[in-house]
Amino acid sequence: VLGLGFPVCQANFFPNGVGVSQPGCDKGDISCQHSRVVALFIESIEPQSAFEVQECDGVPQGEHTTPCRPTNRTLMGEYANPEVSGLFYLETNANPPYSRG
Repeated sequence: VLGLGFPVCQANFFPNGVGVSQPGCDKGDISCQHSRVVALFIESIEPQSAFEVQECDGVPQGEHTTPCRPTNRTLMGEYANPEVSGLFYLETNANPPYSRG
């Protein structure tokens, strides 16, 4: 729910899309929504917890996301490739481990 709904960096990652509650967070729980990114990054430090993302043609809007290319994948978090650019989407679990990869 919190965050920017538009790209601002070379590589922009949108876990679960824009404008939707993070899985496992109550819709009105702003603290949970906002802190989830910290939990995702901490989990990404473990090599076995890779967050594989797919590139999309536009800003992902959750269930109503723009077309994404499952063949154009990279990693989000600690092991993200600093050379990639684009808009990236992934779905996470509601509870740890958050990675579905």
